[in-house]
Formats: sequence, structure tokens, C-alpha cells
Amino acid sequence: MKKDNTKPKSNNSDFYNFLKKDYYDDLYLENYTYPVNIYFTKDLVENTIALYHGHHPSFNYDVVTHIPYHCFEQIVKHDKVIVINEHIIYKELYKILFLIHNTFYSLDFIKNKSYPKKYSAYIQSDRKRVNGAIRSHKNMIVNNNVISSKGELRANWYFYNLFKNNRNLTTLLLNLLTITDISKFSSLYKEKNETITKVLHFFNDKLIQQTTPTKVIKSLGVLLHYEFKNYLKIKDTKSKELISELIPYIFDTASPNDEEFNNHVYISSTLSFMPIFGATDINLYTQHTREGIKRTFIKMMKELNYKNKITDSQLNAMIKEALELPHITYLQKYPMELLRINPKYSTLK
Repeated sequence: MKKDNTKPKSNNSDFYNFLKKDYYDDLYLENYTYPVNIYFTKDLVENTIALYHGHHPSFNYDVVTHIPYHCFEQIVKHDKVIVINEHIIYKELYKILFLIHNTFYSLDFIKNKSYPKKYSAYIQSDRKRVNGAIRSHKNMIVNNNVISSKGELRANWYFYNLFKNNRNLTTLLLNLLTITDISKFSSLYKEKNETITKVLHFFNDKLIQQTTPTKVIKSLGVLLHYEFKNYLKIKDTKSKELISELIPYIFDTASPNDEEFNNHVYISSTLSFMPIFGATDINLYTQHTREGIKRTFIKMMKELNYKNKITDSQLNAMIKEALELPHITYLQKYPMELLRINPKYSTLK
């Protein structure tokens, strides 16, 4: 389930200036208004849940309705009330339902019997497997007479070589695809449908990585913690207490350990274009590692003859976005039904 996001409210303006030519950051606008003097809290909670369920029939409606009302009261105390298509709802509560729905989707995804067989070979640290993939794709490029398939083969060959030379950069670039919106990349509107399908298939294959139900639920805990703190003015301790009460109601399992929530948040894995967040008290990306990422990225851009030059400050902003703030960027996403396309892009197909 893929959704689009509103314009990021990031301080990394240099990075987004770099992306302007290739990324329609303002592709979508809010499709709602803000009314005044609305106080019907319980009715609004029910309206919000009902509207979300109406847009997403597969959503586990019964589980959410079992959450004690006092939890909802704490959540929406500082929420914004919006009107969309004559429905009056809580904006952030609607997003929270979106996050919960994504978690159920991820849990179902990894329960599928074919899931263990879908792990991308590259994600394994076995150097022999990576070298084998490089040789295999190189041989297919040389021996394959079907011109239309060579582009994808070359992309795979280049990808595995990049992963071999700098695994951290490869992971960073893939992570950026999950926290930004791939639908906003301008190239998607300039290529043939067949090419777009191949590109999406290529990245989807690389983004199916290994995770567990425990990690998926912890990811929701991380996101809820920063959603509560950054959007709903819920204090740190109260946020953790609320999460520890919500998780058992929703998933019938113990709440994740929240001691690391305020430390280093990172993307521990991905399920297609869905990021799974982890939290740890150890910084996984040292300054030495970051410098290695920068060197390899600059080299890669030169090899690809990329004309849009990136400055050191823009590159630092990209790395910061991907390594330090992935959860903050991801929380700027809202379900597509709350958005409308910007009239300036109405001619896009």
C-alpha cells in the first residue's frame, strides 16, 4: 500500500533545491479546510475511524474500536479538526490509522509463505553471493540478444557493483525511496509505461528485505512516539505510556521496549516501499562511514554523467535526511485521499 505525502517541512532546503528539476515536491496540495469551534470529540473520533474504514475496507476496524476511549481523548486533545468532502474528522488521528493499517499490511506481508524466498540476494553480506550476482548479470548482458532486456540487466549489474563497493551508500539510496515519494520523481512522467513498470519492478525487488513481526510492531511504536511528540504535543513520558497501552490492544502483544526511542532512529529494513524503523543507543553511521558514502556518491554521479551538480552542503543534507531523520520525513506523509493534485501539474499523466 503506497501513499503520497505532502510537502516536506524539512530544514534541508539545500537538498530539496538540488532535487527541484527531478522531483515535484509540490505535486500535491491539501484537499481539506480547517473549521472553527468544533468540540464534539467522541463523534469526531467515530467519524474519523468510519471515514478511514470507508476509504480502506480492508482496515481492521474492530481492533481499533476496542481501544479505550480515554486513549483517544489523549491523542486528539491537540489534534487539528479538518473538513473533507463534508466529513469532519481529526487530521492526525486519520494519519495514525494510516500508520496502524500499514503495520497490519506489513505483518500480513511477512506471513506470506513466499516471503522468505523473496529476500534480495544483495542484502546478504556473503561476498560470494554478491560477486556471483555481478558475474551472472554481466554474462547475461553479453550473451542476451534481446535488446529490450539489456537495460534491466545493466541496472542490476551496476547495482550489485555499487553494493559491493559501498553497501552503506546503496542502503541509503534505497531508504530514500521509501521515505520520499517515488510518484514525485519527474522522470516517471517522461518515460514510457513499459519503462516505468520495469523501474518500479527493479526497485521493488531490491526493497524486499528481511524483518520480523517484533521489528514491525516496534517500528509502529517509534513512529507513534514521534507523531505524538511532534504533532500532538504529548510529552515524552506520556507518549511512551500511551504507546504501551495502545500496542497490546491493537496487536495482542507486549509493547516494544521504548528505552531507545529517543536515541538513534534508523531504517532497519524495508518491505517493498514500506520502511521498517528501528531505534538503538548506538550510532550506526560514524563520521568515517559518512565520508565514505559521500566519496562513493560523488564518484557514482560522475560515472552516470549526471548534469545537476550537487554541493557538499546538499550532499550533507541528503545524508542527514536518510540517516538521522528518516522517521521525521516519513511522518510528513498523509493518505492520498486527503490530497489533491496541484493545478500546475494537471497535465501530467
